[in-house]
Amino acid sequence: MDLSSYIGTNAWLVSLLANALRIFRVNDTKQQQLRLAKMELVEANDALERKTEELARAKERYVLAEEATNEGLWDWNPLTKEHYLSARCKALLGFVEDDLSNTEEVLFLSRIHPDDQSQVGEALRLHFEERRPYNVELRLRCKDNSYRWFRSRGKGIRDDTSRVVRMVGSILDITEHKRAEQMLHESEARFRGTFNNAAIGMVHLSLDGAHLLVNQCFGDIVGYSKEELFSKNLRDITHPDDFPLDISRMQEMLSGAIDTFCRERRYIRKNGEVVWVNLTVSIQRDLVGQAQYFIAVVRDITGRKRAAEHLGFLMQEMSHRSKNLLAVIQAMANHSAKASTSMEEFRRRFSQRLQGLAASHDLLVQQNWQGGDLAELVVRQLASFAEAGDGRLDAEGPSVSLDARAVQNVGLLFHELATNASKYGALLVPEGKIVIRWSLDTVETNARCLRLSWKERCGPP
Repeated sequence: MDLSSYIGTNAWLVSLLANALRIFRVNDTKQQQLRLAKMELVEANDALERKTEELARAKERYVLAEEATNEGLWDWNPLTKEHYLSARCKALLGFVEDDLSNTEEVLFLSRIHPDDQSQVGEALRLHFEERRPYNVELRLRCKDNSYRWFRSRGKGIRDDTSRVVRMVGSILDITEHKRAEQMLHESEARFRGTFNNAAIGMVHLSLDGAHLLVNQCFGDIVGYSKEELFSKNLRDITHPDDFPLDISRMQEMLSGAIDTFCRERRYIRKNGEVVWVNLTVSIQRDLVGQAQYFIAVVRDITGRKRAAEHLGFLMQEMSHRSKNLLAVIQAMANHSAKASTSMEEFRRRFSQRLQGLAASHDLLVQQNWQGGDLAELVVRQLASFAEAGDGRLDAEGPSVSLDARAVQNVGLLFHELATNASKYGALLVPEGKIVIRWSLDTVETNARCLRLSWKERCGPP
């Protein structure tokens, strides 16, 4: 039987074989597709694992970055109000991860101190509308309801219409920095108060002698305003005899040979007067020891200097006057001795003359040894011989001021005349009277001449 007859006779079998062959080919294709899908699935799984590892590494870097910078991150959608606070961000506010859910109520914007809300709102507006950087310092309320200072920075992400649809940023706790800043501010305020209100002059000088900073007291000492002093240097207001030593000492300070110096020196005031000061100078250096400027403390000692000079003058004057007084007393003693016939008479005469001298000295002391009035001298010298108001003394003349030496000499003259009048003249009898007149005349040399007149009336014959 040939093949055609066989196929015709067994057509059903041929059809069955053809169907089987077709199914085999279909199954083989699906197996291939399955293998390809499986391979793609493996590749996708590998890619997913790689992405997961990369994400884990990125998250690790993110966590490390948060820990390294001590900043907490936030992510905010201003349209939907959705937001995200990192664990570090929550921790900075005193919360743990599970304490808060990422809901609008816990967003740090709701925790802003009332006094800071307006500036934060303005900063956000300027960032949204004018693209200005968002970087503000503000106080946030923490879990324990206390407020801490933070620096908040962020950047808006915009859509195709430039509308901000997302904003990401960070917060950093700057409370300790603000405290240090406040302490520095208070310290600077105390320094300014101490510097400006000190009862002594205080000056900062540049290394070349220019006035960098001065207080009011120093300006009062030298007679210049602060503005005038800023245009002058040390040489301009220093007595020329004192400036070289100042420069020498300042050079020693710059070289490190000395740390400070103190001396008495002179300034020339704006009106030309000389003012004595006690000057103490030190030097300010930076952290590496480089000289920055000089610090001078100035105390006005002009009054003390004048007092010392006056005291020296008084000591010399006292020495001179003591010698003169001793010479007068010695002359009085010699004169009394010559006129006395006994020790008792000597004591009496000498004692009376000492009393007269004492009366003149009382007047000089009362006038600080600057001299004395002639009329007052007459009254004092004759007080022990004629009582005031008894009519026995008639003294008259213009006001005349005598120097200290003339007070002593004229006083002794009146005392001797009064003594003689009480022994031998008008003062010996009750009705006796002393008439004293004086005048100031101008002689040919145009010098002033004092003329004294002593007259006794109604005395013994």
